[in-house]
Amino acid sequence: MIVTRPSFRWVTVGVWLMPLTFAATAVCLLGAYWREVRLRWQSREVGWLPRTPVGWLWWLLMALGGVSTLNSVTPAESIFGWLAGLGYAITFVVASWTVITPGRLKQLHRALFGLGVAMSLLGLLFWALDVHFLWHHASGMEIKIGTEDRRINSVMYHPNLLAGYLVLALGAGLGLFHQVADWPRKAFYAGGLAVTGLCLILTASRAGWFGAAFMMICFGLMVDRRWLLALGGTAATAVCLFPEMVSQRLASLAWDNPAFDKYRLDAWMSATDMIRARPLTGWGPGTWATVYPHFRMPDEIRNLPHAHNYFLHVGAEFGVPVVVVLLLIVFTVLLRGARETAHTQYHLPVLATASALMGHLVCNMFDYTLSEGRNAMAFFLLLGGVEAARRMALADRPPELRRVVPAATAPLPEEPSR
Repeated sequence: MIVTRPSFRWVTVGVWLMPLTFAATAVCLLGAYWREVRLRWQSREVGWLPRTPVGWLWWLLMALGGVSTLNSVTPAESIFGWLAGLGYAITFVVASWTVITPGRLKQLHRALFGLGVAMSLLGLLFWALDVHFLWHHASGMEIKIGTEDRRINSVMYHPNLLAGYLVLALGAGLGLFHQVADWPRKAFYAGGLAVTGLCLILTASRAGWFGAAFMMICFGLMVDRRWLLALGGTAATAVCLFPEMVSQRLASLAWDNPAFDKYRLDAWMSATDMIRARPLTGWGPGTWATVYPHFRMPDEIRNLPHAHNYFLHVGAEFGVPVVVVLLLIVFTVLLRGARETAHTQYHLPVLATASALMGHLVCNMFDYTLSEGRNAMAFFLLLGGVEAARRMALADRPPELRRVVPAATAPLPEEPSR
């Protein structure tokens, strides 16, 4: 009797534990990673990362992060920032190793989308009841539900963090909607998309709005142009239903508006100055709070917690080469996945995932959501799913058209039950 290895179940359980704490999800992913590595060692397929071009890029990224840590102004603290990069790699590898069937790819997308819908429903309930709760512990731990200006944050600390996750969930949901043929299931996914989209609007996150718009534009151009009309309809509906909120949030982007977020521009300029001072190695992972005050604009009185731009922040802390290699990993996986899954059953979910990931990158041009544990895990689980889909598409080809798949990335035989 052949049974399914439990590693992937650890992944799905970890996804549903995200609302409680991303630490529990990290434990599940580490458990799945350790089990997969152990099985490969038993099969004499030694390797902590896949022996592919993308795998070598991950090794290069970790090496560059190590150099930045060694040259940090606070090396002891920077080790923890370097470990966060290691978590990115492990999450990607776990997804690419454990998603070994089309059903598992759908299951991964359903879990991430279902979690987004669940958090959206909870957030809409809190918004309707006007719940505002804040609990603060002396250790610094806080639990925050709702905001004073009625922006939805559901179970996440800040609305922008929730908006970043919902952009990824919407992309997964769009792919699932197009993969089903019967109308009852289409209606089910359409309802989930509507709930998630409404919640995203009520986060009042401009970064989330821009990211979702870019995601739908990408999906519309690559899959179904009717979604471009849906984007226009959604924007018009948001303006009609919530005119005051939308006008206030968008008007704050104007230079001559008293509510203009000048602090974001100040943070970007400070981060740019930090990069100019140490472009290759940065100031060290996790050193923003230490170094930023020395580069802060003279009229900025606040100590901003981050640069409000993920790429500038990482460039200031890790150095420009780390940003370049990280983006190279993402776009290499997406381009290879889109090209090598063409005319297969995996092409649609790959395009949906690519749209979601590119939308999330747009979010991070205006915020720092990819640094948050749940957003990062969802992002790299989806990215690993694209790599897994590419591998499965290659394995499905006729032998005369099949490229050689490196042994470290090939699916292992199922483990017999004892």
